[in-house]
Amino acid sequence: MRGELASSITSKYANNSAIVGTNKVCAAIHQFGGDAGKNKKVKIPARPYLMLGDVELDNISKIIKNYLK
Repeated sequence: MRGELASSITSKYANNSAIVGTNKVCAAIHQFGGDAGKNKKVKIPARPYLMLGDVELDNISKIIKNYLK
């Protein structure tokens, strides 16, 4: 099932908002880490898959500044 989480990512946007996410049950444990398994005995480290890099953050900042002018 390789790529199943990545292929489940969807986005919605409007003039003043944007949402990115997935409906996969396992998504939150991958993004944030935590306790899993029977009786929550297994610690899973965070393995974020939804991240913004410096370039994306810079582009978002520019878009917001431009919108607010």
